[in-house]
Amino acid sequence: MDDVTFAVDAGEVFGIVGESGSGKTTIARTLLRLTRPTGGKISVAGIDPWNGSRAERRRYHQTIQVVFQDPFSSMDPRMRIGSIVVEGLDKGARTGASPSTVGRLLDMVGVPESYARLYPHELSGGQRQRVAIARALAVEPRILVADEPVSALDVSMRGQILNLLMSLQRDLDLTVLFISHDLGLVQQLCNRVAVMHHGKIVETGDPVQLFRNPSDPYTKKLVSSIPMVPTT
Repeated sequence: MDDVTFAVDAGEVFGIVGESGSGKTTIARTLLRLTRPTGGKISVAGIDPWNGSRAERRRYHQTIQVVFQDPFSSMDPRMRIGSIVVEGLDKGARTGASPSTVGRLLDMVGVPESYARLYPHELSGGQRQRVAIARALAVEPRILVADEPVSALDVSMRGQILNLLMSLQRDLDLTVLFISHDLGLVQQLCNRVAVMHHGKIVETGDPVQLFRNPSDPYTKKLVSSIPMVPTT
């Protein structure tokens, strides 16, 4: 990334779109403290995730959570679903997590409570992604990073998972950073969108207007490469 600047409002669904290698996931990894930035400043809910105190970093990890692209590889195959759901809790809270807590989280994402005893390989891809969402919500975050959350799923499941994410976003008043290469999804789900190219944000704005009247040459090329982008 190079000279990337953007701000996301509380309760907003902010999209980041671009081709593979454009820097979308690097932004997510930097926000999640997985890739250290070489310069610049990050402030999330008033906390600098890379330079804050230990207490601030702990609070930060409760503020922001992630739903990864591949739900299967993001889970320990030796852990039961119930343990995976509460994995993000502090050690004491995790140890003391009751079946009712696990059941409540699974119910939020439409997974039967009885699945808590199963292992990841016993669930379908869509069910695993629902579990991944439940795990992200266990610490009651304010911000959710959704990095290509449906690209590993078959078409029949994508709509269900997206509907679930948007329903949870409204009900829990979540701020969502939605990373995707799918212009149609970004236009449908996001309040604003940033277009990335070669590590830079080349254009930011309302997705409908931006894709209807792009000003940057790369955005124009990106839009023209899609057979049809919905405008309603």
